[in-house]
Amino acid sequence: MPSDDLESHARSTQDYYALLEIAEGATESEIRKAYRRTALKYHPDKNAGNAAAVDKFHLLSVANDVLSDPHAKAIYDSGRQARREKELREQAYGDERRRMKEDLERKERGGKRTREEDEEYEKQQAELRRLQADGARRRYERQEKLRKEQEDALKAEEAEQMELDDEPADVPEMERAVKVKWERDGEGQNIDKDSLAKMFERFGKVDMVVVLKDKTKTKKGTDTKRVLGTATVVFVSMASAHAAV
Repeated sequence: MPSDDLESHARSTQDYYALLEIAEGATESEIRKAYRRTALKYHPDKNAGNAAAVDKFHLLSVANDVLSDPHAKAIYDSGRQARREKELREQAYGDERRRMKEDLERKERGGKRTREEDEEYEKQQAELRRLQADGARRRYERQEKLRKEQEDALKAEEAEQMELDDEPADVPEMERAVKVKWERDGEGQNIDKDSLAKMFERFGKVDMVVVLKDKTKTKKGTDTKRVLGTATVVFVSMASAHAAV
């Protein structure tokens, strides 16, 4: 997956851990196993015509890409933690503000306030203003921290990407290749090199597509013959090839 797309997905509010049915502290091995298990269930080949399953399969691939990339995972985990802390702060602030508001309304319903009650009212108003200012300050600090973490992660990712530019020469082509078969009838008659490249680019950058000679097979138990189109899709990275399987 291109680095820009990966960074965009890393900022998503989608719960990738829940999608893969794993805990937040899952290891790389556990993430990989969970992806293979869940992706198999929603694979398009097993859910023909099921648009919801295809969308779920795509989300699973995105979740695997984000959580398998250290820098993307750092951005995602940081944003996830920030949202969790924000919810807790808003809940605590809301509870305190609601309590103070109820106290003020109760006293106002009681009629004329005493001097002590007036002083208490002013104290509560001051406390409300303090809570608002404190909440704004904390939000600003958190946003600045998150921005710095994202900048650092992006710089590290760019540096790593420069080192990985020659990956196709280091990783054998067969490790980055996926064999594809489809029936040469209906829409399958129009599938060619370009459509295959476009179809598989959602899993990662495609290096090349080689369309092979069609094969003729007889359906088991019948005399009906079917023509199968075959091709090999070679990705730039091995991770993309694994995601497409």
